[in-house]
Formats: sequence, structure tokens, C-alpha cells
Amino acid sequence: MSLVLTYTFVRLQGTEHRVRSNARHDTAALQAARTGASAALRLMSSPNWEGVDSPLRAVVGADDEGTLHYEVTWWAPHQLDDAALPEDGDAWDALHVLVRSKGIWVAHENPAYRVERTVEVVARLEPRLPGRIPVGRDDGTANDLSPNPPAWRGVESLTLQARKSGHSLRLEPGCRIDGDVFLAGGIRLFEDPRWGRAPRAAYLAGLGDDLTDGFTGSLTRWPHPLPGTLTVGIRPDHRLREDLDRLHVSWQIADGKPPADASRWSVPLDAFREYRIYQGGPTYRAPRVRWSLRNTTLQPSEDNPLGIFVCDGDLRVSDRVTVIGTLVVAGKLIVEGRDVTLAPFRGYDLEGNALVSDPSIWPRLPAVMAERLEIERDARLLIDGAVILEKDFEMELPEHEPMVEADAPIAAGTGAVAQPISAILSEVRLPAGVALPDFSPGRYAIWLGSREWSRYEDTGATRVADVAALDEEAGQPFLSLRPEIPLGAVAQGGSLTVWISGWKRWFPVTRFDTARGRIFLPALPDRRSLGARTAFRLVATRPRTGGWFPIIEHDPARRTLTVLGEAPFPSGVEYRIAPAIGRCAYIRGVVSAERFRLNAPPSWKHWNAQSWYERFEEWSYRQASASASGNPHPGSSAAASSDDDRRQAASDDGREDHNRDSDENDRRADDDRNRVDHRRAPQDHRSGNDRGDVDAPADASQDAEYGRYTTGDDPHDGVPRVSFATWLHDPAHCPAGNAAMRRRGLHIRPTLHIWNASDAPLRLTLPLFAPYRHEA
Repeated sequence: MSLVLTYTFVRLQGTEHRVRSNARHDTAALQAARTGASAALRLMSSPNWEGVDSPLRAVVGADDEGTLHYEVTWWAPHQLDDAALPEDGDAWDALHVLVRSKGIWVAHENPAYRVERTVEVVARLEPRLPGRIPVGRDDGTANDLSPNPPAWRGVESLTLQARKSGHSLRLEPGCRIDGDVFLAGGIRLFEDPRWGRAPRAAYLAGLGDDLTDGFTGSLTRWPHPLPGTLTVGIRPDHRLREDLDRLHVSWQIADGKPPADASRWSVPLDAFREYRIYQGGPTYRAPRVRWSLRNTTLQPSEDNPLGIFVCDGDLRVSDRVTVIGTLVVAGKLIVEGRDVTLAPFRGYDLEGNALVSDPSIWPRLPAVMAERLEIERDARLLIDGAVILEKDFEMELPEHEPMVEADAPIAAGTGAVAQPISAILSEVRLPAGVALPDFSPGRYAIWLGSREWSRYEDTGATRVADVAALDEEAGQPFLSLRPEIPLGAVAQGGSLTVWISGWKRWFPVTRFDTARGRIFLPALPDRRSLGARTAFRLVATRPRTGGWFPIIEHDPARRTLTVLGEAPFPSGVEYRIAPAIGRCAYIRGVVSAERFRLNAPPSWKHWNAQSWYERFEEWSYRQASASASGNPHPGSSAAASSDDDRRQAASDDGREDHNRDSDENDRRADDDRNRVDHRRAPQDHRSGNDRGDVDAPADASQDAEYGRYTTGDDPHDGVPRVSFATWLHDPAHCPAGNAAMRRRGLHIRPTLHIWNASDAPLRLTLPLFAPYRHEA
């Protein structure tokens, strides 16, 4: 850590124990004190300093009369009383250190006779953080961050990590995991709805087509549940692969499971009860919190500068709770209340002053470290940081219900900029010319960022007619690109992904060779399954999208909004101001647990198999009617089928829903499909993710039996089609639904949004900093 000399002063205290003093000894003692202070500062600037608990002592000289030496001690602000603190100078914080050097002359004849002089120097340690702007003689390669344990390296690049095998993630409607996902096991997708295979396939296919743009521009749009890359440890079965393809999810098989240390992680209570900010620094003791929090704010203090709070059992969090720091909970953390904000220490002191020049690069501890996390359905929660759990993450997803009824956003546009201004607040400035109407800040939120995963396409790689362009080097597949493709420019700012139409899947690029124009891919399926002509598409992904930030206050004259949470958008981004959601959970950091269990909102569990089949059958009939008439999809028409047929089909479909993997249920599903073939719209012959603008392999029509339920223009008559997912957004199409469905229809707008939004380094151990040691 570099050392900044804040100010120096000399304090004379108890300099003589006798009335008589020798001026020469007095001067020598003062000089020894100064020598000790200089030696202490040099030592603090080197990696050899052992810290504040290691006094420094050295003999300066001796003569016939006595011996001259110095003694140096180091003190942190919280270790000094007010009388001992300097009265002038900058405000003190946890990185300040008081260097107290005493020069002492001791007589040989009478050791009780001594002369002392004291010099005190206030210094401030400046951690050298990755991403800083080097100034002066600063070595830009120096890094004072303590490393994470090997098992956790790279976790900050994920949005969700499930460390347990088996069914690691149960994902239901109402959730969006905004980034890359790693599962040691597998995924269970949308299993709460009591639907059969036909309605399920139609809904997922429609949803995937509604929220993706195929090969061009942005690949996925809000609120797609899985816009990033899904890595699984268990290969999905055939039906799950079909579902993932319908949703256009990019997925891959993991090369290996998480290291054993990560899978066996436990809450580090002892390591966080007493902690140091930097190696050799003063020791702080984290205060204990009791079993319940309500109407309270916990924040850093002089005695607890990182704001670490420890609970030895279960902790229940109710209404109006703010924690600035890290909650370390030995048992289950249960969040049941409204207006709950949990945010880690971000490098701001109590007055909002930044401890470093750029707080956005200050390392973050997790906001929550607990055995389990349970979020109840009535909660309204913002966790503005990482969540690391020993066992499970559970949430009862609530309905998506705005706090204010509104037909449209009260303001929307581009060009908004935002920056953090304190520990938990940010300021948003809207572009010139925007006139904000009067609104209640506490009941509105602002969307900042892009509503799309900004994937842009390198058109130079759009068509490769011969599959021989796919080759291998040392057993690793690679794709050769033509020289005119600017691979270096494409790769900037995000991850690379390649689409191979023969498999109708996206594959992440593991590395690329700019000089030779090659992109390397993970292990691929059997190449013999490829058709004679295969198209490749290369896109670069910028994984940051955007999110909703609750508005705390606004200043129409200055066109500024104060929002809750860290909003680092220094350049202009999209914005939308709309009513906030009454019950929801926003988590802006990586979430790591053994397993994730998410339960769908009540509206998604309301219909039984018969109701789902009736909705599906009516939608199919309307699509067929629209295609037959050549007119756009009619707003209202009844399904032309008998009630007996409908009930019988739904009954069969419902029985199949309980045992999807049996051959008998497959036969029933085939019967169901045959019964509705005469009612559904003409088949769309485009299959899977292949959008029709490239050549499909000869067997593409066999890829997914339910792939025909898609949106877009019907290839036969050009009639615009409405997906099953979009059709259910209309409350008129949700009869016999619950109150939420009758008001807003059935949709997947997320009430749980997990988004790893910060680029700041994540640290899971203390101390945060250790001396950088240059390796020659």
C-alpha cells in the first residue's frame, strides 16, 4: 500500500522528569524522535511492515553520559481518545494511522533521569487497486488486493452459481437471472404451472421468439428469464433441451464441477467477528445483532468501519431496515418486510466522502453471508451486492403489481447519466429539455441501462457454406474467419458467442487468436449430425443490461433524481420512469448457494390442466381463423369445438403432466396433438432457432415437434401471428383467473431480478488488502 503523509506536528509531553535539564540532551532526544518517525514511514511503505501491533525500537547513539534511542508505536483513530487526536487536518478514516515516535535519552548513572521528545505523524494508507489511474511514480502493475481463495476465483464474473449437484436451480415464471449462470447440477424449468406438453411448448416457443431477435442486433430483450450463458453439470434430457432451444437459451456442459472448497463453504463467523481492513492493521470487533430487525439502520462506525454485523442464529428482517455493510448470519436469514435495503460498504465514510479517488473500484464484501436466505412473498427488498450462502436460496415469487396504476411510463428516453453519491444512493441526471411531471418519488422507479443484451453481429462471418471451416487444434474445435473480420474490435467489451445452425445452438467462445483469425469453441456435439450446408454467426455480447432503481426524491428544476442503489452509468443510457413494484426482490451481485428453489407467483398456479388446455385450444383456433380469413388475428372469437372434446383433451393432458417421462404419457401427448391439429393455425416450417434466413439441415423439421408454435409472419399467407405468450397478456383471455390475472393478464415480468451490475472486485475473505510484493 502506498503511503500519503497527511500532516506532521511535534507534541512536547512530559519531557523531563527532573527540574534540571540539559539542552543538549533535549535536542538529541528530539532528533531521535524525528529519526524514528522517518524510519517508521519508510517501513510502512515497504512490504516488510508487520503492522500496527509491532513496535519499532532502535538505538541511535550513546556517549559517556547516556544512551539515545527511539520507540515508535502506531495507532488507529478508534484507538485514540478525542484529546489525543489532532485538532486540524483532514477528517480521519479507517485508513489513517497515527505514527507516534519518542526520542529518549537515558542517563547511565541514574536511569530514572531521562529526557523524552515525541513526534507524531499522521499518515494515510492508499491501497493500490486494479483499475486506478497511476499518478507520479506509482507502479501501475502493483496490486494490494488480497486474493480470493482459489475455489472462489472467477465467481464475480457470474450472476448465479449453484454448487450442489442434482436439480441445482428451479426456475419459475417471474424471475430473471441477468447474466451467466453456473449449475453444478441441472435445471428444472417452469414446472409450477399445471400445464400439459402442448400448452407448455407453445408458450415457451412464443416467449422465446417474442424476446429474441435471432441473429441480428440484440439477442434477448427484457424480461427474458435467462439472457446469459447457462453452464450445467448434468446434460439436459431431450425435452429440456427442446425447452431451452424454444427459449433460445445459450447453454453448455461444464468442463468440471466447482472445487470442493467452494461446494463445502460454510459461514465464516469467526473470521468476521474480529477483522482487519489491511494486513497488519488494527483489529475491529463486529457487533452482534439479535434475532429480529425492524425500523432500524445499521451502518459503519469508527469501531466497525466496514459495517460487519454478526448474528449467531436465525435473523428475521421486517419493515424499514437498512444495513450498510455485511450481514453475517449463522442460520437462516428471513426477509419478510417492505423497504429493506442491504448494501455492502462501498468506500464511503459516514459523511459520504470517498476513501479512495474512485470508489467504484473499492473491493466489496458480500452484502449477505448466511446459511440460508428465504425471501417471503410480501417482501420488498434491494440487495445491492453479492449474496453467498452455505445452503439454499428460496423465494416465494409475488405477483407483479405496480404501486400506482398507469397506462404508460411518465417519462422515457435516452441520454440519462448516473453516478453514486453516497453509501447507498446515486444521482441521475436527465438530458436537457426533459420536463418531469409531478409524481410521488417513493412510489416510482426509474429504469437505467439497455433493455437488451446488446449482442452485435460481425456480418463478415454470416455464411460459411462448407463445414470444413470448422477444424481442430490440439483437440479443441476452432472456426477460421476471413481476414477482413476485425476480431479484436468485435471482442472488446464483452464475451464472444458463435451460432452454428446445424445444431441450432449458441456456443461460447473460450478464446480467440486475433493474429490467425481463429475463435476456439468448447467440446461440440458429433459433427456427423451437421447438414451439408451450415451457417455460422459470430456475435459479441455486452452482458450489462439494466435495472429498476427506486426513486427517493427528485428535483425538476435540475432534472435530477436521487435513487436507491449504486447506479454507475457515466455515459448516456436509456431511461424509463414508471410506477414501482409493490412486492419484489432486486439483487445486484452474484448469488452463490448450493441450490435455488423459486416458487411461481399464485397466478401461475391458478389454472389446472383443463384450464390451460382450454386457453391453448382457443388461441390455436383464433390463429387458424386468422390465417384462413387472411385478416389479422381477431380480438375475440370462440373456439369451435365441443365441450366434451375439450374436457377429454384437457383430462388426458393433465394426466400426462404428472408423469412426463413415461412412454404412456408420450402416447397421450401424441393423441392430444392429433386432436387439435385441425384447429391450430397452419404449421410454421421454420424449426428451432433457425429463423429462415440461412439454410437449415435436411432433418431440421424433426428437431422439435412443438417448434411450430412461433411468432412472426406465417409463410403461407403473410398473416401476422400472435404468440401464445403474448396472447395471454390480455386479461380478456384469462377468464376464471385470479384477481391479478383479471387485471393484467398472465405474463413473466420479473419480481425477482438478479443482476451482477458492479465491476468492482468481490472479496470473500479479510483483510481486504495485503502488501504487494514485486516478483522479479
